[in-house]
Order: sequence, then C-alpha cells, then structure tokens
Amino acid sequence: MARVFSGMFIGGSWLPGVAKFADYNPSDTSVGAEIADGNRADARRPIAQAQGAYQGWSALSYHGRARY
Repeated sequence: MARVFSGMFIGGSWLPGVAKFADYNPSDTSVGAEIADGNRADARRPIAQAQGAYQGWSALSYHGRARY
C-alpha cells in the first residue's frame, strides 16, 4: 500500500500541495508513495526562510548548533 504525503512541511507548518505525483519502486515498479507536488513559490519559500535564518545560525558555536 502506497503512503500518501498530501502536504509539504515548510516553515514549521504543513502546506497543501498543488498536485501529487507517484514515487515508483525501481525494483518492481509499484507505487511506493504519492507525494505532494509544489510550484516555484513553494520552492522559494524555504529558501527565503533559510536565508533569513542564516545570520543567527552562523553566529552559533558548534556546540550551540549541535543542540538542534
């Protein structure tokens, strides 16, 4: 039975996808999962959030980052 992922985890919350696509098992071509598909804006959202977090994250020491 295929797992269904109907959303995308972006910015700490689940957002709906615009569509779904099948992920096929290469050994037997069965559908292993149905995965939420996004658009360009969905791809840019986590990139912008990562860029916004970069300065604070890079200021943490190695030990501070390891706590995450």
